[in-house]
Amino acid sequence: MTIGRIRLLTQRVAVVAAGAALALTAAPRASASTAAESVHGFTSTGMEFMNTDNTVLAECQNQFSGPVTSDDRVGRVKADIDNLRIDCFSGASATPNALPWKLDLLKDRGYTIGGVDVTITTPQGTCRYAGSVNGVMQFPDGVYDLRGSLTRLSGACGGTAQLNVSALSEVINTGS
Repeated sequence: MTIGRIRLLTQRVAVVAAGAALALTAAPRASASTAAESVHGFTSTGMEFMNTDNTVLAECQNQFSGPVTSDDRVGRVKADIDNLRIDCFSGASATPNALPWKLDLLKDRGYTIGGVDVTITTPQGTCRYAGSVNGVMQFPDGVYDLRGSLTRLSGACGGTAQLNVSALSEVINTGS
């Protein structure tokens, strides 16, 4: 492992720890007797769109919110993600399409986001990808990882037919 990769890994571990601390101290809490009215989420580390040869097409971060459509009050929450912002680095951009995306969350266990549809623009061009992402709990009270696979629907942006999406942590909270 090179020194640069070790330094990057060390920085990412520190960011994940900071994200966990933020989720534990600043997250709005929904009590068991009150149904959640909205969801909020963000990546506290780089969200990577990676080609199948493991080259990074775009590194971004996201922030989202939306109304809860169902809450069983014991941990299962479904929501429409209708407000989503994706900010990318190094000359790339990612624009969400076909909102709302559908969140199915099992608090402190895992989640799935279906209907993911994103246009990615790089210096090589523009592509549209679709699929789903999911994650499992990394820390209690709303810190998960993010992973998934998207299929190219159109365009040429330097991306392969399939893109892997990942982030070390995705913070998801429910509340009023």
